[in-house]
Amino acid sequence: MATLPFVLRIGNRLLRRTALCRCQHAFRRPISTSDKSKDLPSIAVNEPMIERADELKRLEEHFADTDPNKLKNWQSHGWSDFDYDADKFHHILTMLGLFTLCLVPASFLVMYNPDFKLRDWAMREAYLEIDRREKNGLPLIDPYYVPPGNVRLPTEQEIGDREIII
Repeated sequence: MATLPFVLRIGNRLLRRTALCRCQHAFRRPISTSDKSKDLPSIAVNEPMIERADELKRLEEHFADTDPNKLKNWQSHGWSDFDYDADKFHHILTMLGLFTLCLVPASFLVMYNPDFKLRDWAMREAYLEIDRREKNGLPLIDPYYVPPGNVRLPTEQEIGDREIII
């Protein structure tokens, strides 16, 4: 059975090979620098009409078959324009990685992650505190959260000319 690093290594090799094929194909496209004048002879003018008719028949037969299951009619998934097997492999590997290895564990982590902002803890603690205060006959919110004897206020001399904003 293949391990994940092995599968990724093989996929990486195929991806590099596919990327090289795309780049080479892109740079091999000819660029025409000739003038587009009408006095240049066309190659099609010199060909006999019989050969053109045979070519037309061959093209009509080729494009008449639209069965998507045949190898000549395959549409690329975008990974390789030339190799059917590499294209299918990369597509399946990407979908496996995206859905099975990324989205499923990520969804699991989002649903079952711990309470990192402690929202649930604060709510539970508040309910416990309310229950304790009701059992002891205390008000739900104590006006003297800190006993007044424990608070040390500055004297008039320490305050001086400072403005006190309440």
